[in-house]
Amino acid sequence: MKKLILFFILVTASITALSQKPIVKPFRLEGTILNSDTIKEVNISIFWEHTISSEKAKVINQKFVFEGGLEHPTLALISTNNIRQEFGVWLVNDTIQVDFEVKKRETGSLYLHTKKVSGSQESIDFTTRIAPRNAMQSKKFSDAQRKKMVYQSLEKYVNEHKGSYLSLQNLSNEISFGECDLSSLQDLFERLSEEVKLSDSGKYFKEKLAKYRKNTIGNRIPDLKIPNQTGDSVMLSSLIKGKTIISFWASWCGPCREKHKYMVKNQKLFEDKSVKIIGISLDDDQQKWLKAIKTDNINWWTNLADLQGGFDSKTAQTFKITSVPFMILVDDKMRILENDYQSILVNLRK
Repeated sequence: MKKLILFFILVTASITALSQKPIVKPFRLEGTILNSDTIKEVNISIFWEHTISSEKAKVINQKFVFEGGLEHPTLALISTNNIRQEFGVWLVNDTIQVDFEVKKRETGSLYLHTKKVSGSQESIDFTTRIAPRNAMQSKKFSDAQRKKMVYQSLEKYVNEHKGSYLSLQNLSNEISFGECDLSSLQDLFERLSEEVKLSDSGKYFKEKLAKYRKNTIGNRIPDLKIPNQTGDSVMLSSLIKGKTIISFWASWCGPCREKHKYMVKNQKLFEDKSVKIIGISLDDDQQKWLKAIKTDNINWWTNLADLQGGFDSKTAQTFKITSVPFMILVDDKMRILENDYQSILVNLRK
């Protein structure tokens, strides 16, 4: 009888363990590039917390298809060798159709604009929420008005979609944008379903929240040794003698590389305000790191990298870095004055 009970327990435990394994369900993305017949291949990058998986697809008669499996809905970016997508596409376990247009930024670089999404309502929600969210940045709103509008919009979506991974993505985005109080975002996170909160994405959200709390305005940053371009380790404190921007980035990070163009464009502003820049890369490949520095023309600031494990490196762990790009402005006491690029520019233009 004891053996029978033991057998039943073991079988039950095995079934429970198997049932807890993530179920991968299929997705299909049907894309059309409306205003270009010269693009022959596109790449899809699917974001999973600290990792990115990539696949390529041929473009035939301006159309392409990506198919695969997802554990749950997530963000993806469509790109070519020299054109990146603007905001991304929200992949779901379903078929979605997306129309793209090639457009040009003020800096001269090209990007893929999402013109229309059809199929899944959640994928449509991801795109349709972008324009109103951007409209809230209008100068006709005060900071207090804008922050209130952003929070109310976010709260409404979360309350109506507690089991949605898009709700979680929206919360994560707002951490980066810095418009909402971190405690308020924590409260909205607690309203989500247990499945979403206990997922790897939910754990990643909590890690990201911890990072921003550590890098809250007024806090002092940690001091540590990081190798420079010649391999010599330098103390961070030895480089900070006045207002200093610390920019966390990586050669493989498209948004980081795009941000560099704007920083180069603002070089005179930084010089006029005697602001130094320290770029800390999460690269683990020295050649790719050095090549990106040269290509992006950022040799005029101090570049550091420990080249040891990306997000798992000592540098990333010390600063609680869970995503890039990420920037902070510190004073000569190593206290954080601002923790996002736009706020940094506003601070320097006062």
